[in-house]
Amino acid sequence: MKKIVLLFMCFFFLLGCQEKEYSLKNLEQREGLSYLKGGEEPYTGQTIERLGKEIIAINVFEKGDQILGTTFYPNGNKEYEIQFKNGKENGYWRQYFFNGQLDYETYKVDGIVNGMTKSYYEDGQLKSEKNYVDNKIIGDVLSYYESGQIKTKFDSLGNGFTYFEDGRVRSKIEKEKEVAFYNKKGEEVSYEEMKQEVE
Repeated sequence: MKKIVLLFMCFFFLLGCQEKEYSLKNLEQREGLSYLKGGEEPYTGQTIERLGKEIIAINVFEKGDQILGTTFYPNGNKEYEIQFKNGKENGYWRQYFFNGQLDYETYKVDGIVNGMTKSYYEDGQLKSEKNYVDNKIIGDVLSYYESGQIKTKFDSLGNGFTYFEDGRVRSKIEKEKEVAFYNKKGEEVSYEEMKQEVE
């Protein structure tokens, strides 16, 4: 009997310790910071947005500043995850496929892309990657076939090559325009001849 009473006491204690759930409707903005309506201190905690019983978004705040926003698919998997600081996107910005696999990620500082940006196929294989400094592409831009072989390789000026899946050069690019085409033997050919080898 003592064990049952103890269990009930623990259960009611845990219920009393649960934080109240808030949504964005419970917050108000004052001088760029979020407060609970009528509250005196900038809000620290999370808000939960629901559609029926389903959680569709969670936002995390620290001292009135939103630091994380996450949205969810109906199956509960993440859809987007964005980090913030001082009202701007700061940190990772990620998008996910419905199956939960990462689709796209980039890194931002004060809302400006800085760092490696990558996209993925739905099975998790790397699809493309490029590096940014102050919203400008620096270095090579690479894309890949689902097999992992390089599909395209460009520099930041738009010069580079496209490749057949077996690794042989398919076309030469200058300033983002294809200027020369090759067959799988490496011979320069017309665009139409190159296309026939792809199909």
